[in-house]
Amino acid sequence: MTYSVPSPAPNRCAASGRVTAALLVSLALIACDGGSDTSDGPASPGTTDGGDTSGLGPLPAPPLTAPPSADDEPIPEGADYTTATRFSAVRDPQAFPIAATVADLTETDFAAGLPAAVIERPPGLDPDTNGAPFFEGLSNVRVAAGQTLTLRFVPRDPEGELPGMFPQELPEGARFDDNLDGTKSLVWQPLQADAGIIAFTVVAVDPDDGRLRSSQTVLIAVDPPEDADAIPNVAPRVDEVAEYVVRFGDPVLVELEGVDRNGTVPTLELPAPPPGATLLPRPFEPERYVLRFVPQSVGRTVVQILARDAVDASLTGTGEVVLDVRPASDFTLAGQRLGTLGVARGIEVGAAISPFCQPATATCSASVGKVDLDDRCVGSVAVRSMHHGPCAAERSQSSSRIVLIRLASECSSSCRSAGLIGFLRTTRTGKRDQRQ
Repeated sequence: MTYSVPSPAPNRCAASGRVTAALLVSLALIACDGGSDTSDGPASPGTTDGGDTSGLGPLPAPPLTAPPSADDEPIPEGADYTTATRFSAVRDPQAFPIAATVADLTETDFAAGLPAAVIERPPGLDPDTNGAPFFEGLSNVRVAAGQTLTLRFVPRDPEGELPGMFPQELPEGARFDDNLDGTKSLVWQPLQADAGIIAFTVVAVDPDDGRLRSSQTVLIAVDPPEDADAIPNVAPRVDEVAEYVVRFGDPVLVELEGVDRNGTVPTLELPAPPPGATLLPRPFEPERYVLRFVPQSVGRTVVQILARDAVDASLTGTGEVVLDVRPASDFTLAGQRLGTLGVARGIEVGAAISPFCQPATATCSASVGKVDLDDRCVGSVAVRSMHHGPCAAERSQSSSRIVLIRLASECSSSCRSAGLIGFLRTTRTGKRDQRQ
């Protein structure tokens, strides 16, 4: 999402020269390359300030790309996709370019054989008296999408006892069955969306000392089906959404996504919509929907979401959005609001989220994403991602990259960790949090 503000600072993450996240000039924008240009003045193309040639050749003629036109101008964001009130929210007029994805594992990895087990041995435990457990008879496996894979795990212990075991993470739609003989089996029918090579890890636990463990990974190559019509069409589901804490009377935005293992894009519906609610797909992102509504009462609110299959409309799955709606008094903190303090110092407060930018540096002065400010202190405020904690701007791995604004440097220990909620209205949009 792009916020339109006057005199934007340069953003080197912009695609095709478009500024995808701009902040007011009174703020320092921490962009993906660590800041904006700090040269003393303009220089002629291909020369240094002293007039010497830089070694750069002339610009291509004709240009490699057409100059921006009126069709490239940002357009206002619809009211169903934002809760911004004190600034204008805009978005790009066209879809973002999608970079080609690179597989984490390749056929070369698969052909190299079974990965070596990873042993966790507690300090002081003698390997001569208590050896690490292991799995017997494993190798990498290959299966075609639509076929059912049954992979048996047989744990062994050098001392002849029976180790325990558990999987680190199951593939979508898989189960890990107990065979009631000391072994367990991965039972999985991969589908179209599972094509590729995945790593499946099972951990064996020593029966005498549970700290002694052996993690064994098996690579599973899922080949595309020879006959796509032979693959069963399974019901879609709604991707899980974390529970929200919201203030009564505030509009709520929740970003939702339907998941279909057959690789199609399900539609999302509201079986029993709250009063005034809308659920609309994002422009250029048909797999993502935005739910917008205003909770009507304090307490726990549950909104049911239905995912409908794109091929067979009779196939549906359900999910839910859970809100903990609290009275406005719960969000009232002592001290002046951040915006008020900023205005008093000539600082305008804003934040932006860009899908392209990741800051090289970030300062998070609030251990729980909150700061109590007084007249002596205006600190560095982190925009918090619900999936990665209050300092997510330093290590964001979500689908959006967070651009952080540093308000001032004089924040001291007098800032009490208390809460940005008291100073910032919060609009939480699933994987993308926006603070305004």
